Amino acid sequence: MPPARERWDGLRPSEKPFTVVRFDESVPPTDASFATKQTEVDHPADAPDDCPDPSEELVAYDRVGRMVKRTDGPVAPSILF
Repeated sequence: MPPARERWDGLRPSEKPFTVVRFDESVPPTDASFATKQTEVDHPADAPDDCPDPSEELVAYDRVGRMVKRTDGPVAPSILF
């Protein structure tokens, strides 16, 4: 598994202004599948408003790594470290 800083940096957007990250609450935060980049979007409104799986949460982050939108769930960090 890559170092924590490198892992979080890989979740930031590279082509569009925002990225959507899926957090899987059914695995521990140290698991590689805990946080995965799903897609990049042009605007937070383009990110999903809800997540059908109750053990998952979708979060949109800006280029700096600040949370700009999220679905319900307790595990997503407000800032990507």
